[in-house]
Amino acid sequence: MAWIHLVIAGLFEVVWATSLKYTEGFTKLLPSVITIAGMVISFYFCPRR
Repeated sequence: MAWIHLVIAGLFEVVWATSLKYTEGFTKLLPSVITIAGMVISFYFCPRR
């Protein structure tokens, strides 16, 4: 199960890192929401001990 969480976290890491360049300093709403949501989901699925 930890591997599945790691893969999900990795995918959302790519999502937020890619969408970050489209935020233009967090002045554009939709890319900013996608970036923040991707960060939260990525941190949530990060495997813990």
